[in-house]
Amino acid sequence: MDELQKYHQIIVPGNYIYKLPEKLDCPELKLLILDNRGDYLNVPDDFFSGMGELKVIVLCGMMLTPSPPPSLCFLTKIQSLDMSECVLKDISIVAELKSLEILILERSDIKELPKEIGQLTNLRMLNLTNCCGLRFIPANLISSLTCLEELYMGNCFINWDVKGSKDQRNNASLDELGNLSHLTALDIMIQDASVWPRKLQVFEKLLRYNIFVGDKWKWLSSGCSGNAYKSSRILKLEDSRSSNILFDSGFNLLLNSAEDMCLA
Repeated sequence: MDELQKYHQIIVPGNYIYKLPEKLDCPELKLLILDNRGDYLNVPDDFFSGMGELKVIVLCGMMLTPSPPPSLCFLTKIQSLDMSECVLKDISIVAELKSLEILILERSDIKELPKEIGQLTNLRMLNLTNCCGLRFIPANLISSLTCLEELYMGNCFINWDVKGSKDQRNNASLDELGNLSHLTALDIMIQDASVWPRKLQVFEKLLRYNIFVGDKWKWLSSGCSGNAYKSSRILKLEDSRSSNILFDSGFNLLLNSAEDMCLA
């Protein structure tokens, strides 16, 4: 495979891969796309060790258990990592990628985010769209991602905690969004209106949002992300007449700017 050493991009779409080599020596490679949805190929431990210049990785439909390969740590210049539709368990190794700006786990089967993900302080976009099995995000993880501009969690059914909860294993609370001063796009599903964060001014800066509050909207959120948003600002609230949420200043910021609104 000596001819691959001069390549800057490798794109293999649509289930044309049957087995990956133990190691791929591509010292000039900047972009790698391996799309193998449905077959769930394993990625060898040393696969990435010869790709030190890599900046963008797309791995679709890969078997990345019990964790992504250790050679991922060699990618000190990586900026974007897409593991959509992958079989995932422990992704704490991703926290070693300090230059990472975009992390996409869309439609993966991940059950919880490790606390180490909070170390990705350069992250600008986190996409968890349609991670339907995701239930746990450690407390203070979201608030640690202070550079975050886009957060997509459509069709994720997180058991959000209330700020100040004394549970031993705290889930994240929505109040953590208040620490994301650069946030401009938000897609989120909140099944229980009682955990709505109070007086969050961060909502004033949102240019795009898709916010569903109440169990009625389960599975009805669009699960759109990125460019699929275009300029939409969607807000849907179940049982609005009995909820104090209507008196919250942050919620009213959203009410005033929504393009598509439903108060059921």
